[in-house]
Amino acid sequence: MSRRLFVGCLFVATAALTGAWAVSDGPVTPAERTVVVQRAADELERGYVFADIGRNMAEHLRRRLVDGAYEAMSDPQAFAETLTRDVRTVNDDGHLRIVVKGAGPSDNRAGGPPDRPAAVEGVQRLAGNVGYIRVNGFPPAEAIAPDLDRAMTTLKDTGALIVDLRTNGGGNPSGAMYLAGFFFDKPTLMARIYSRQGDTTTEMSTADVKGPVTAKSYNASVRKLKNIKTDMICKPWYVGNALPYHIPNNWDITVDYKGGKVVLKEKCFAIAPVDKEVAQTRVWEKKFKLNTGK
Repeated sequence: MSRRLFVGCLFVATAALTGAWAVSDGPVTPAERTVVVQRAADELERGYVFADIGRNMAEHLRRRLVDGAYEAMSDPQAFAETLTRDVRTVNDDGHLRIVVKGAGPSDNRAGGPPDRPAAVEGVQRLAGNVGYIRVNGFPPAEAIAPDLDRAMTTLKDTGALIVDLRTNGGGNPSGAMYLAGFFFDKPTLMARIYSRQGDTTTEMSTADVKGPVTAKSYNASVRKLKNIKTDMICKPWYVGNALPYHIPNNWDITVDYKGGKVVLKEKCFAIAPVDKEVAQTRVWEKKFKLNTGK
């Protein structure tokens, strides 16, 4: 089995570069240390978004190599962590790190350091009906979506929501855009990533998240339905465009329990439209010839 030392930006746009170099399974050899440092320096110099800072980081790594700072480094993980600390002494970029890939179970789908917790955890309802969710990292959207969907469904009726990113180690931009999608009604531009190598800019917008079922989403899904009749509803029904929630017709069915069975008590009796929204619905019905039973 081989391992790879990998340098890259784990989140948005402070460094648009990646590179990987194979090393043997086991202790890192002197030759491998030299190759990794030289390649890391080359990648930083070639692709770091701020050219002067990338050049300074590259020169710092090369000086450290010449000074023998890595001669005692034989463990791949310790070597990668040392290189990361060295480049960050020049520019404390928390999104830039050198990691060991293919090293085994310590690899983490959230894209963070080894043994990071799950990407989404700590979902709870705090005092005052305040929702809380901790997002430790951003795996790709398809990986984080099920966890975020469950969390947002659980907290959908809270009065406020805290999204805790203090332990977030970054990750895949699509995962971040999926989270952001819960807070916008339509895709919205959130960030631009600039790549110095190709002199290109990539725009990132919030994902079109379907999210949990809410009064708003339910209303939107049935608003176009008109004159629908079922065995459970006495008369056809529809949802008015200006209503904040679904209002059926004002006819109802009641049941009773006799001999351990549910039996019909009253069928399709009229309910007085005392609610102002129901009264408004009756006006719309008459104007647009809805709920005619036809």
